[in-house]
Amino acid sequence: MESSFFKEAYLKYYLQIVGVLLVMNFAIHLLDPDSYQLSEWGINSSGGFVRRGISGDILIFLAEHLRVPINVLAFVFLLPLIFIWWRSYFIFSLSTSRNPWVWPLIFSPAFMLPYAVSDFAGHKEILIFALYAFVIFKLDGDDARRFKAIVIGLYFLPVIILVHEGLVAWTPYFFATLVSVSISRTRVLLLLPALVAMALALTFALTYRGSEEHALAACEVYKKAFYLFSNSASDCGAIDALSGSARKNMKLIIFEIGSGGTKILLGSIAYFLPIAIFLLATSPWRYLPTRRLVFVFACFGASVAMTAAMMLVAFDWGRFLAIHVTLLAFSLLSLVKNKVLKFDAALAILRRLPDRGWLAITIVVCATWFPTKFVTDYMAKPLLFFLPAVFLLIWLVRDWINRKSEIIDL
Repeated sequence: MESSFFKEAYLKYYLQIVGVLLVMNFAIHLLDPDSYQLSEWGINSSGGFVRRGISGDILIFLAEHLRVPINVLAFVFLLPLIFIWWRSYFIFSLSTSRNPWVWPLIFSPAFMLPYAVSDFAGHKEILIFALYAFVIFKLDGDDARRFKAIVIGLYFLPVIILVHEGLVAWTPYFFATLVSVSISRTRVLLLLPALVAMALALTFALTYRGSEEHALAACEVYKKAFYLFSNSASDCGAIDALSGSARKNMKLIIFEIGSGGTKILLGSIAYFLPIAIFLLATSPWRYLPTRRLVFVFACFGASVAMTAAMMLVAFDWGRFLAIHVTLLAFSLLSLVKNKVLKFDAALAILRRLPDRGWLAITIVVCATWFPTKFVTDYMAKPLLFFLPAVFLLIWLVRDWINRKSEIIDL
């Protein structure tokens, strides 16, 4: 089912705007010396081993030796990762967008969280997004090429865990890609060191219990990375959190649930609406062998379970769930791009839906962000928040004007 209503040029404009907004938002939050996101990348092990310290160790080492401010280094380091992520999104969207049942997924604000909610830009999940986009993008090759990409992804994961132990919650997505390749004993042995390294990295990260002395030492070294170039002090933000504990965070979460957190959680679940629509339209379980399907669901279940554990000690619920939406969207769009999923298994009502009906559904999906917590926080940024819906409405109005002009000409 391909759309004659769709105009590829419109989508290109939208995707290019998204790319510009991504870079702008990352620049705003990573070039600002006082931003929380930058301080998170600046966590270092100057006072002894700390969780999440490897990124700060690398950036501070380079800042001292290259005489470049740490905020500039962080942005330059992340820029290629942003490009990998956006380029994959661009190619997947253009190659699948002739199918109208893909539109709710492509235009979902939750799919591209760092442009829709700018304060979430610059966090460490960009590592997961870029690496997963790289792996998924390579799955359209032969078996050897697919396995090579998966191996590269799995061997990078231990380093990512040392950058932020919480990112382990989304590592099962990489294991789920193993269903796309044949597995032999030799290949299992090749993957084993990556699994051991991941386990060791996570163990080291979780053994750290928080220390005020470590936080002070890491903060001092982080600030020196700015003092090399200016006398302006910087906020240590995320580094100060090293002295905290999970028990303290549990009290925060219990308080937040009692003061409206349940409503926020339910609102965040709306992010999965485009995924649900897509699954109804394609029924992917009809195309995968039972064993592989069970493995994929087991990986997804493990990821959800680890995310739930994180939600007990951190209040970024909407962000955590949106990461799932992004990774699932990449996975599903790659299956459409590689012609694994088709529309013929959809519900009858969906198969009869015209193009403009799918466009209306897509606008509704974008509008589901309205009741979430981000409305009160980000109404001051309507361009970012409502960009997909505004773009689609303009598209719909232009189509209506064109049809009216054709009728007049006749």
